[in-house]
Amino acid sequence: MNYQHWMIRHVCGYLLNPAIPTESPTLRIADIGAATCILPIELAGDLSHTVRIDCFDISADQYPPKDLIPKNIHLYVHDAFTPFPEEFQDQYDIVNIRFFAPVMNSSKVSPLLQNFLKITKPGGYIQWFEPDMAFTKAYAPTPAVPTSATQKLTGIMRHPTGDNDFEWVPKLDSIFASEGLEVIINKRHSVPDSYKVFTGQAQLMAFEDMMSKMEADGKTEQAQQMRFLYTALLEEYRQGALVDVDFLCVVGKKAL
Repeated sequence: MNYQHWMIRHVCGYLLNPAIPTESPTLRIADIGAATCILPIELAGDLSHTVRIDCFDISADQYPPKDLIPKNIHLYVHDAFTPFPEEFQDQYDIVNIRFFAPVMNSSKVSPLLQNFLKITKPGGYIQWFEPDMAFTKAYAPTPAVPTSATQKLTGIMRHPTGDNDFEWVPKLDSIFASEGLEVIINKRHSVPDSYKVFTGQAQLMAFEDMMSKMEADGKTEQAQQMRFLYTALLEEYRQGALVDVDFLCVVGKKAL
């Protein structure tokens, strides 16, 4: 996750889109789905030490020890799909969300966005950043590079399990507008060729994590099938193949 964060920061060139004002020393920022807190930690280094950054995640398992993070970062455990406590209502100048796609479907987006709107101050900003998984494609630097395993992975990434779907991601700007937000930014970021090797490495790391979770959950046969695919992917990725994914950033401003 940290590796993917750094890769994406270099591809996009920002943590918070430059359209969001960050000069105020009294900003209060919420980072939703903070995980390892890599984004808040880097953000704290970029902004005034008087800015308060509150991290929210459904579990504290990935949170770093409090003694190792900047003093203006505060850690909370909360399920973002449920209403935030009263103490957080209308408190944040900026609410940042990213990488919710794996646990989402189209029916969940508006209720979730409404939760975020309730904790955003009037005139505040919501930034939502996601990979556009529905439009992934297999990539190879030359026609001579094999992509059969990469194409299989592309199919897996395009079609999530259970009731999840990715159809809402390219419509996120319209969903923002329907909830009363003024859409300030609707930006698609493509990974340049010079960063594609890092994208491939991040994908292989994520694939390894997925296999480990399958094994931990007792899904031995499914994990074994994925390991066969992983072996084939290693050879294709070594030659420059990968799943090419664009990233979308949508920024909306809440009415005063």
